[in-house]
Amino acid sequence: ARFKALLTRLRGELRGWKKEGQNFRFFAGDGLCRIINFQRNQYNTAKNLEFIINLGVYFEKSETISNQRFKEYECPLRTRISQKPSGPERWWAIRADTDMDALFDEMRDAIEQAQAWFQQWAPSKAEAIEAALNGQVPMVPYKTLLALVDMGYGDRIYEHIKDSTAPI
Repeated sequence: ARFKALLTRLRGELRGWKKEGQNFRFFAGDGLCRIINFQRNQYNTAKNLEFIINLGVYFEKSETISNQRFKEYECPLRTRISQKPSGPERWWAIRADTDMDALFDEMRDAIEQAQAWFQQWAPSKAEAIEAALNGQVPMVPYKTLLALVDMGYGDRIYEHIKDSTAPI
C-alpha cells in the first residue's frame, strides 16, 4: 500500500506523463516516447519492499505509436538510475520505519536525474535513432532493428554490424 501511495504521489511530479501500474509514459509529438518504470524486487515480502527505477526511450516507424503500452524492456535506449554516473544500481527500500516524505524527496531527485538522462540521450526521435545507429547504445532489441530497417536505415545498420562478432 505504501509503494502504491508513493507512485500516486509521484504522479503530481510527472505532469503530462500517463501512469499505468508501475509505469509512467510520456508521448512526444514527434513519435518519441519515454518510460519510467518502478520495478519491484522479486524477493519482496510484506515487511520489506525494494525497488529500482528503469528508464527507456521508445519509438516506432510512424510518429503515431501503435503500442501505447510498450514496456521498458522493449526500448532501444535503456538505463537504470544509479547512485552516481556510471555507478552501481540504486535500490530503494520501503520498510515499516521508512520515512515516506524523505523517500518521496529522493524520488523527486531520481526523476530529475531521469529527465537529465532523457535530455542527454534522446531529446528527440531523430537523436534517439542516431544514438541507436551510431552504437552509443550497448544493445538494440531485434524488433527495433527491424523497425529501423523499415524506416530506411538498413545500410547504416549493416555498416555498423558487418564486422562485428558480437550478437545483435
